[in-house]
Amino acid sequence: MTINRNVHVNSYHHNRYYYGHRGYFPYHYHPYHPYHYGPHWHPFGFFVATMAATAIIIHWHNHAYYYNHGVYYVQVSNGYEAVPPPVNIVVEEIPDESETIDMEDEVYLYYAGVFYEKTAEGLMVVEAPDGAVVNNIPEGGEEVEIDGVKYVYLNNTYFQPTVLDGKDVYQVVVMEPAE
Repeated sequence: MTINRNVHVNSYHHNRYYYGHRGYFPYHYHPYHPYHYGPHWHPFGFFVATMAATAIIIHWHNHAYYYNHGVYYVQVSNGYEAVPPPVNIVVEEIPDESETIDMEDEVYLYYAGVFYEKTAEGLMVVEAPDGAVVNNIPEGGEEVEIDGVKYVYLNNTYFQPTVLDGKDVYQVVVMEPAE
């Protein structure tokens, strides 16, 4: 995976409020400990030889995605590979272990590195919302250091370790290319 480390924190967030706090929470390093979502969950890149009978096929922009227990797969030679879902793809449900993220006037659901919004059609995959705080990041994230701050990078998203109400959490931080 190629990561553009020539980035910096986007400055437009300073006038926004997250959970009653202006801007991002202060950086508080805690090591990244990948969270395992159970026996049916697989990290991006995981290969399976056969698809589960419970998988749902979703056709999206001339591609077939197989969705099973919160994991998206594409068919590859001799099997299936777990992949990040495309933005705007819609599923009917996600696992019960999902987190509800209340932000200002928006409510998101989060499961295993993927954010969703409720729509009339179901649950739509969206880009990680700036400032969202999550409890867990699944296997597959990479710790990267930018300007002396360690982030966890997963699914095109930077998560900053911080503490909220005495608990280690991660906050989505939007980056922009360095000039």
